[in-house]
Amino acid sequence: MFSHMLRPELKLTLAVSDGMEEAFFLADNDVPTTADFDMTIIMDVVRRSYELSQQSGRAFPEVLRLHADNGSGELKNQTCSKCMAWMVWLRLFKSIQVTHFMAGHSHGLPDQRFSEVREKLFAVVGVLEDPADYMKIIEKVEPREGRKQRISRLHALYDFKSFFDDMEVKMSGHTQTQGKERANQQAVHSFSFVLREDYQNLAGLGLELESNFDEEPHPHDVIMMLKAYMSDDTYTQAMVFAPNAALKRLAPFPLSILPRKQMNPQTRKDLQKTIEKIQAAPWSFNRAADYLRELLAQAGETPQAPGEFPLAAFAGRIPWSVREYQATDMLKEADFAWARREPARVTVAPKIKATAAKKAASKKSVVATEAASSSNAVTSQKDDAGGRKRATKRPAAAMRRPAAAFKRTCAPFFPGPGLELPTDAESMVSLPSPPDEVDDVRGSLPSPAPALEVPEVNGNPPQLPESEATEPAPEAEAAGSVSEPAEPAAGAAAQTGETLPLRGGFSLRLPGHINLGCAKCRYARTGCKTCRTARGFHLEGQVWMPPP
Repeated sequence: MFSHMLRPELKLTLAVSDGMEEAFFLADNDVPTTADFDMTIIMDVVRRSYELSQQSGRAFPEVLRLHADNGSGELKNQTCSKCMAWMVWLRLFKSIQVTHFMAGHSHGLPDQRFSEVREKLFAVVGVLEDPADYMKIIEKVEPREGRKQRISRLHALYDFKSFFDDMEVKMSGHTQTQGKERANQQAVHSFSFVLREDYQNLAGLGLELESNFDEEPHPHDVIMMLKAYMSDDTYTQAMVFAPNAALKRLAPFPLSILPRKQMNPQTRKDLQKTIEKIQAAPWSFNRAADYLRELLAQAGETPQAPGEFPLAAFAGRIPWSVREYQATDMLKEADFAWARREPARVTVAPKIKATAAKKAASKKSVVATEAASSSNAVTSQKDDAGGRKRATKRPAAAMRRPAAAFKRTCAPFFPGPGLELPTDAESMVSLPSPPDEVDDVRGSLPSPAPALEVPEVNGNPPQLPESEATEPAPEAEAAGSVSEPAEPAAGAAAQTGETLPLRGGFSLRLPGHINLGCAKCRYARTGCKTCRTARGFHLEGQVWMPPP
């Protein structure tokens, strides 16, 4: 009943704060899942951890360690690294370490909690109509190790990416690529951020501090230290990630809110159909219908800010004890020593902005490219009219269909009970014919085997079949001499044989004494452009004519 209806998904994210809480965040499908999504959650969890520390009388930790899957879609990206440097620069923490497991070994604590949520969902008897029903199911998952549970809906995201653009810092080489695989290199798994004044207290690193910035050294410069693997005892690189001057260009806190995703007309139409069906008897899912109407109303809108920025309450108010920073012990990965590879280098440099001269040159090159494309198109048309090779590539604009209608196009081919076709189903099913002749030899019918060529006998050319033999000339018939066939005039071969239709309104005049077909066209009877041209065929208008 509901399988063919549009049912928006919910996004569930879990952040575990050791000794503090397990925070579940439920977001609608139109909330963008970007780095802003993860940074908004991290800020909220840090704020809540500070509040819980104050309530319990415990000191707030000086070191923040974040652990996530080894992917750029979560914390291994530029926005996250800039955010970590910014938090260290604000003195929220003396050090922040971001770690990742090796690929294939990323099953951590959140995965175990998700498995329990999955079991609770499988045990549900009934219908879950809206996010509130899902939140009630998650409440049945008991937290572990004395942590508290918190479940909330995530409506608004802070625009961290735009906020950090003013830093004008770019990091590269931090993710695994095919080039690193070919070079037998491994992207690093551990990123640590400290201020320069704290970095100077780290003795025994034995690393040269790299810098690609022109600013003079400042005690509040943020230094990034890298490890190939999170269990390593030694660092592989240390570099200036962000100068103090770059961080001073930022506003106090991100204030802009990211808008929700836009909803295309087809999705709106499908959601409206779903609302009508589920609200009708005997279902009467009124809460589900109200939730879908809420999605329709807020699509593309910018939600209101959830209040004061999470870190504004305690930024700059944490008293730090002056002591040497000590790294926490990590589990060793001795069993994976065979998989260790040379760590790939990471580069952090100022982000180069395009000058006015470069932008003008870029515009000129674009105009020149468009002009060249136009001249090539005219040349191609002239070549077609002259009987030479035509372009076989279909224009993208003529053949492209909307992405939203892609799933609907298969509906007419798979009818089912209660299936409702869109009003424009016929126009979506009937594809436009190609603009030029393209021989499709991948049909379901097998191509006939190529006819064998008859060899010459005693130096004489092979005889044509009786049905295709040349008619005697009228003059010879009147003179009574019809024993020898008349010599065919120039172009007479074009009048013999049969005319075969081709795609795109083209046709082929094929004499019986000429065999077409090659390995490219799988020895099709009509051949392809390559074998036709090789045998002397030429294009006159829309008819392929045989050689004279």
